Amino acid sequence: MLDGVLRGPYNRQMVSRAGTVFLDDLRVDFDRRRVYRDGQVIPMSALSFQALASLVDSAPDTITNDELIDRAWNGVVVSSETVTQRIRLLRQALDDDAGQPRYIATVRNEGYRLVSPPVAEQAHQRKRPWAKSIAFIAVAIPIGVAMLQMSEVRAPSKKPGARFEVPSAAVTARELVSKAGEMIAHRDPQGLAHAIDLYEQALALDPDSAAIKADLSLALSRSVAWYGGRMEVASRAERLARESLEQEMTFAAEFSLAFSLDAQGWIETAQVAYERAVALEPGHYGARASLAYLQQERGRLVEALSNNVIAVQGATPGTLDVQIASCLRLLGFHDVASRWFERADSLDPDSAHAAVMYALDLMARGRFVKAGEVISRAEARGVEQVEFYEYGAIIALQRGDYEAAMAAVDGAPDSISHRGPIDLWRTIIQAMATGKSVKAISAAESIRSHKKDGNSWPGDFLYLAMLEAISGRRGPAIGALRDLFDAGYRDYLWIRVLPPLKSLHDDPAYSEILAAMKADADRQRQMVLGASWLPDGLLEVSDATH
Repeated sequence: MLDGVLRGPYNRQMVSRAGTVFLDDLRVDFDRRRVYRDGQVIPMSALSFQALASLVDSAPDTITNDELIDRAWNGVVVSSETVTQRIRLLRQALDDDAGQPRYIATVRNEGYRLVSPPVAEQAHQRKRPWAKSIAFIAVAIPIGVAMLQMSEVRAPSKKPGARFEVPSAAVTARELVSKAGEMIAHRDPQGLAHAIDLYEQALALDPDSAAIKADLSLALSRSVAWYGGRMEVASRAERLARESLEQEMTFAAEFSLAFSLDAQGWIETAQVAYERAVALEPGHYGARASLAYLQQERGRLVEALSNNVIAVQGATPGTLDVQIASCLRLLGFHDVASRWFERADSLDPDSAHAAVMYALDLMARGRFVKAGEVISRAEARGVEQVEFYEYGAIIALQRGDYEAAMAAVDGAPDSISHRGPIDLWRTIIQAMATGKSVKAISAAESIRSHKKDGNSWPGDFLYLAMLEAISGRRGPAIGALRDLFDAGYRDYLWIRVLPPLKSLHDDPAYSEILAAMKADADRQRQMVLGASWLPDGLLEVSDATH
């Protein structure tokens, strides 16, 4: 079920001020979208930050629930209870007491307001004359006359707003967790590795903390899903998440469990866990976006798009564009999707996902030269993604160049080759080039023996179909394609351009399966076009031929 639907044009005009303001002892940095206290980042979700930004923009006036929805949720219609829960989470993050608020006050029957007006950074500095005095003493006064001049330094008229503490000898678990949150915000492998180390230290100090277990679990799973970490890391992440859930059922524990299952490829159980996480915190865009991705992979395209549309309201602008475009592409909105892919690749050239999906979209429509150019540009920028090497092989196979295809997959560096089915592609290329299928049949049997009932990743059946097809086993290949359809796979255009499946093109069963995929995508496309939640402007360009 959807938490809400959109109203108004699809323009994502959320609060977007720049600079820094101060609220009591808080520093709110709009450029980095972070809140600090005593120099430490206060962890909070993007939606909670957006709610705080809306309060700042309305200060000193009261902001009503409707105004808060318009600004923080950007027009998504949510219940008043959702707003109440979001303010509760924001207060929780700020360590604010609703009964005796320091930052956010409830105005009965009206809405919410800030207790103290926000102060711009320049004005905040002017309110601290003691800072200039200290700087003057430290820099401008010669040491020989410093004692004589000290009496001329005026003491501050009141205590500074910040609270100064002498650091304790031992670092606390809370400090380690806070620092780990800062490292994760960098969104790079080095920052994530540092965060994991900090979480490990925090857990060693507080081994019974359910919250730290959930945080560490999520960080470990991210190292697998984002940067190709080893599967045993995801297994440990699952164990930590389950331990956290046994102690207390929280959103953080449920979300970390879902992510760990997702990272291991347990698609059905991961989806169920994401659904539980979204039920606990409907406004968490990360959980909803992850749920949408799995729904898309399983062919539930209407649900996936609707959840993406809601999730994008709380996400940093641009972060979900590729995922939304991917869903639109599967629904048959090809021109719209292509423009999104091209735009994402131009605006975020370091994004591996944008280049990967843009290249796939081009190849699926037969534009192999253009796809090769996109891949080459991405590689020249230093973007490393295992799909580039797979696509290079497919492009070479399209022209029957087996040597170039093998060179493409062999070019994948060891640091990323374990992330995808590079070895499978080697087996496929070798069998196509030599006509010897012993290894291909063995690989197919291995995939079949490892299939997880109801939990297999749909793409696994596609590799199984290719291995069976190049081995001359047409019946099992068609059976794998039927399993692929039943698992929810709907990318019939991609299937059509895969060289290993070319031998099936004259089989009526092959055509029947692809026609069924297209028919289901068309059915869901019509549901989207008639949906009340469809945002204005989302489908400004459409392509009726698909």
